[in-house]
Amino acid sequence: MTKYIAIIDDLAAQHGVSADGSASGDAKKAATPVSTSEDLLVSVSESGLLTLQLNRPARYNALNREMYDAITQALESSKSQDNVKAVLLKSTGAMFSSGNDLSMFTDNPNGVSFEEMADAGAILLENFVNAFLTYPKPIVAAVQGPAVGIAATLLALCDLVYVSETVTLHTPFTALGQTPEACSSVLFPKIMGPAQANAMLLLGEKLSAKDAVNSGLATAAFGVAEFDQQVQEKVDLLLSRYPISMKQSKALVRSPELIKELQAVNHRECQTLKKMWLGSECMDAVLKFQSRKK
Repeated sequence: MTKYIAIIDDLAAQHGVSADGSASGDAKKAATPVSTSEDLLVSVSESGLLTLQLNRPARYNALNREMYDAITQALESSKSQDNVKAVLLKSTGAMFSSGNDLSMFTDNPNGVSFEEMADAGAILLENFVNAFLTYPKPIVAAVQGPAVGIAATLLALCDLVYVSETVTLHTPFTALGQTPEACSSVLFPKIMGPAQANAMLLLGEKLSAKDAVNSGLATAAFGVAEFDQQVQEKVDLLLSRYPISMKQSKALVRSPELIKELQAVNHRECQTLKKMWLGSECMDAVLKFQSRKK
């Protein structure tokens, strides 16, 4: 998948990601861990913030199966926990996330058929997106670096999205033999209009931080130097609000009828993706990715 690798390598170079995935001046803050894995850090603050931190900077925070499962489980288990008022999705390093870890399409230690892998992948993705769709509390995304694929489309499912002013959002699906996910086939046109949505989803054009804000996909853009502080101030403000009021307000904005509609969209997108994964175009991209790894 030479086009994909070139896309990610180019973004990494532009944003100064070093060999270990770190960036100069990257701030690290202490957390109160709930559970910790190598790839995803999960913590809950005394003020009620559940933080989900992607932690694979050396792999550009690409999402693997374990991370999909862990995020889904964290959201599902915290829905009814009174000590959690809101969620913050963030990542380590200079890149927010490069999207799916393509080794999910190539690593097959159990020797199952590709059809079984595609079916399992579609279920994994559908459950992941549904966890965001049905989450009753505010979800904040802090996007400090480039977001590609699912990392970009997922932002439309969040309630508040803050981006660094240097961020780009990229959905190069048609260059990779794939199709939109995370309800972006419906939410992107609804949020930013058909013209901009088609430019992203069909042509794979990048969306700048400024355009993300102007189009309504992002809430605000902050300078790189003050990004963490500005996001923290917004999060602190959110946590100072009454939690039941926030849940009821979100339920009005994202009504049961809308959730049901988007769940149907999610299912349709995942079934389409499953067909694409088994098709010749995606197979060709996977073979190119495998040859590049050797």
